[in-house]
Formats: sequence, C-alpha cells, structure tokens
Amino acid sequence: MPAVMIHVAHLVGIGHLMRARLIAEALAGAGFDVQLVTGGVPVDARAPAGVRVVQLPPIRVTDGDFSTLRDADGRPIDDAYRHRRRDLLLAAYDAAAPSAVMIETFPFGRRALRFELVPLLERVAAARRRPVVVASVRDILQLRNKPGREREMLEAARRWFDAVLVH
Repeated sequence: MPAVMIHVAHLVGIGHLMRARLIAEALAGAGFDVQLVTGGVPVDARAPAGVRVVQLPPIRVTDGDFSTLRDADGRPIDDAYRHRRRDLLLAAYDAAAPSAVMIETFPFGRRALRFELVPLLERVAAARRRPVVVASVRDILQLRNKPGREREMLEAARRWFDAVLVH
C-alpha cells in the first residue's frame, strides 16, 4: 500500500488543518497508508478515519506577521524547541517511508518553519527512492511586500517540489 505523509502547521486558525485532515482522510479511504504530521496547537476534534496522526510540539503565532513562533502557552520558542520539532518530524518521515510527501503552504508561506521543512526536504531529496513532493496551497495567497520574496518562493518550489496542489 503506498504511503503518504502530510505536514501541516496551523499557526493561527484551523483552516489549514481541516483541509489537510480532509485530504488525509480521503487518501486513506482510497487505500493509501496516511500519516498526518501536525505542528499547531492540538484541536479537540475527531481524528481523521484511517489516518495516523503525529503531533509535533505545538507552535502558534500571536502577531499578524508571523515573526515570533510561540509554544502552546504563548512563550517564544528557542533553538532547543526548534531542534526537537525538526528531529521528531524527520523521525516521522523515516517511520512513514512515504512514496509521497505533501506540505501545506510552504514554500508560498510558513517561512518561519524553514528550520524543520528544509531539513525534511533535504532528507527527501537524498532518499534512495525519492518520494513525490507536493505543495498544498489554498487559492488565495497573500501579497508579498518584500522585494525578491516571490522569486525566493518560486526557486524553492522548483528546487524541492514536483507539483503544487491549489484548492
């Protein structure tokens, strides 16, 4: 059975998480072995049917510009927290041995998560049997005010991703 790993980090609301959960549940219903790795604050909701959920140490933001990542209690996270999340994410990838990896929003957003997503993408790229890598984005993206940001996103998409799923 082909395995799929989905990474989602809902940092403010739960829209990204709910979309990723629906995709995960649909894939599981179609016969895929699905692992949903979530990195936001846990949500008290029914687990998606047939999906293994891995909860990373939670993070969230409290400002509109996503400049400071915070733990579930509102404290800014430090490098030790980042390293723990990264290591747990890489362990989840290794355990899943997926034939496809879907990452919600990145590289079109979630730049603050590069500390864990770039190591994941490097691990994927080095795999003997490299999984297909898909960026999953909603159809409304924020305008970027910083010069060169669009070019940076496109370069990352070309480098790391095989497809972009827009929904």
